[in-house]
Amino acid sequence: MRKLLMAGIVAALGVGVSMGVVFAGDSSNTIVRASAAHNVPARAVHEVSASQAKVAAKATHGFKYFETDPFPVQVGQTGGGTLKCPRHWKAINGYFGAAGNEIGAIEDFVGGAQFTPRKWTEVVRNNAPPDGSSTPPNAFVGVVCGRL
Repeated sequence: MRKLLMAGIVAALGVGVSMGVVFAGDSSNTIVRASAAHNVPARAVHEVSASQAKVAAKATHGFKYFETDPFPVQVGQTGGGTLKCPRHWKAINGYFGAAGNEIGAIEDFVGGAQFTPRKWTEVVRNNAPPDGSSTPPNAFVGVVCGRL
């Protein structure tokens, strides 16, 4: 009887501690969303046509692809956007493209400042060393939307 009582106390204590850990502090995703929301604008998007991407031919099977127009990313700076899928579609992935290999993704997550399954945030950074070039390379970001 004593062992059963001790096991119950240990189980209750374990549940209490784990709930305290989960609900006591912010998760890293919440912190990332909060920091990205101030640095990344909501950008206008256009749907990718079948002539622009072969994978867009699968759009009739429940996928749509949306991209921003190219935008410049200064050396050492970040850029990107929070892209929104149409009504009844959910964001399932994000992607980016750039005019050089010095631009890379640093944040990539579903939602924006507030979590919504229709939005995807993609943040890129220009990691090129400063060379005095007056023309920053262009990048674009995109979202893959699925009908779920």
